[in-house]
Amino acid sequence: MGQIFDNHYKQIYRYAYRRLATKERAESVASEAFCRLLDAYKNGKGPSDGVCYWLYRVAHNLIV
Repeated sequence: MGQIFDNHYKQIYRYAYRRLATKERAESVASEAFCRLLDAYKNGKGPSDGVCYWLYRVAHNLIV
C-alpha cells in the first residue's frame, strides 16, 4: 500500500487541485481516495489491475 501511495498520491492530489483550486480540499479528496482504497482491499473488493484509474474515479466522484 505504501508503494501505491508513493506512486500515485501526487497525481491524485493534482487532479483534485485542478478542479477544486484549494489546497485543503484537494488534500482531503486525495486522502479520502486512498482511505477508500485501503477499505476496499480490507473488504476484498479492491482493484487487482488499474489502481490508478480506480483512484481517479473515486477522486472524481468525491469532487462531483
